Amino acid sequence: MIKIKHFKDLRLPARASISYTVAAALSKAAGLLFTPIFTRTMSAEDYGGFTLYITVLGLCTVVCTSLTSGGAMYKGYGVFRSERQVLTGSALGLSITAALPICLLVLLLGGVVGVAPWLVPFLFLQLVCDSAISARLAELRYLYSYREAAWLTVLTSLGTPLLSLFLIEVMDGTLARVIGLLSVSAVAAFPTLFGAVRHGLKNSKAWAHLMKYSLPMLPNALASSVIAQADKLILAAYLGKEALASYAVAHSIGIGLTFVTASLGAALQPWMMRKLAAGEKDQLCRTVLDISTGLGALTVAVVALAPEALGILTPSAYASALPAILPIALSVLPNFTLSVLAIICVHREKPSLSSVSTLSGALVNILANLILTPRLLYFGAGVSLLSAYVFANVLCFALISKRVSLGGRYPFRIALIFGFTTVFSLAATALYSSLPARLALLILPALALARAARSASGYVSEVRG
Repeated sequence: MIKIKHFKDLRLPARASISYTVAAALSKAAGLLFTPIFTRTMSAEDYGGFTLYITVLGLCTVVCTSLTSGGAMYKGYGVFRSERQVLTGSALGLSITAALPICLLVLLLGGVVGVAPWLVPFLFLQLVCDSAISARLAELRYLYSYREAAWLTVLTSLGTPLLSLFLIEVMDGTLARVIGLLSVSAVAAFPTLFGAVRHGLKNSKAWAHLMKYSLPMLPNALASSVIAQADKLILAAYLGKEALASYAVAHSIGIGLTFVTASLGAALQPWMMRKLAAGEKDQLCRTVLDISTGLGALTVAVVALAPEALGILTPSAYASALPAILPIALSVLPNFTLSVLAIICVHREKPSLSSVSTLSGALVNILANLILTPRLLYFGAGVSLLSAYVFANVLCFALISKRVSLGGRYPFRIALIFGFTTVFSLAATALYSSLPARLALLILPALALARAARSASGYVSEVRG
């Protein structure tokens, strides 16, 4: 285990990764902390309306922020060493240019996606602010200014709900949440936007660089977002905004562990690249298996304690969405393993394999939602999400296995971990009437989590100075 007194002994990338993980955890905790307040101060219609807005915003943001973050920006900082502000300004200019047709499309499809026309101007401004914040975070991470990046993440996460609570008292609930989010984002984005305007929003060389390295990865990013968001859009279309409000809370509980997988992904990617380059696949597989075991154990805990979590976060009217938590929580593990396969695809210079798998998963999610949601309601939406991730994993592994050998035991053990996680999670749902029985059921997963944590600690030792 890492002790606080040893934090400064870690290498700079390790300190940055830990800081990002803590910031992500605090941001997630802030969201959960304010959920019981919003579900009791807002009507289900307003809560569902804001959830729908956030869902559409998430899909649109993927396109815009792909131009202001990720590999294209990090590679660009090496090219524009003395002109980082030029690169940032050009990235924002390109992102704003992309936001205009996107918002026009949302306006034209408003009746399909359920977003009212009066929300589209707010959507455009939010996309601009999110792009600026994304660009700033990319620069801070490149410079390893992890303290400022962590503070920016946490303060925006706390400021948004606090301002929204005040605004709810004086205006419509959905509008209050939208303005609260935009106001805090605008304050956080203003320094970056001001600097970008000063240095110009278009540099032909920078635009060419960003489009060259961002556009090829856009289909994969967009498909990943569709997998994550399609269930909400289709459920809202079939069942309405009030039903979406219930499903949104269940979704946030079930998918809550993704902040762990996202942070692990950021920390693991360079380490995995080194291991793959050195041909040390065995150690890589062992580490992924240890992490998967831990995620499986935590998933069982989430499912086992779901009734209590839902009761704390929402009034009783939201309880109908409880069945959705099981399949949503089970999707976290295949979500993580798919990200690992994507890193392997990039290492083998075959990112198209990951894109094909993710796009196929997105299609499966849409089709499954169209079939299952009208019949199985909340549970059907959750099963559709799980099916998409499982299908994408199977397809991606099948494509990769033709080019790189991960060892016959790796897929079998991943499947075994997922199988045990599913069995224990199903047992937990069967025991929802008895909390003591569910707590007893968690003994074995807790032991598995402890063992996985000890085994994975070797990775941490590798990033110490």
